[in-house]
Amino acid sequence: MRKRLLDQRKTADEIPEQVFQRLVGWLARGDQPEDLNRLPEKIAAVGKGELLSLLAAFAGPGAVAAGTLNPNEEAKP
Repeated sequence: MRKRLLDQRKTADEIPEQVFQRLVGWLARGDQPEDLNRLPEKIAAVGKGELLSLLAAFAGPGAVAAGTLNPNEEAKP
């Protein structure tokens, strides 16, 4: 999930309209402009345990959670 977010951000960084929309949304929420540049670091700092807690909160009875596995982190045979 983390890799997907960072890849999407990298792609969006090359599209001026998306950069502008992201900045407007960021400022509308009251966040500081200088914090926007630190967002990739914040995403990369999220640990697996934190993601598991989030998924567990969303995945109640009958819920389906989907994600993308990083091939480097998959179980080796």
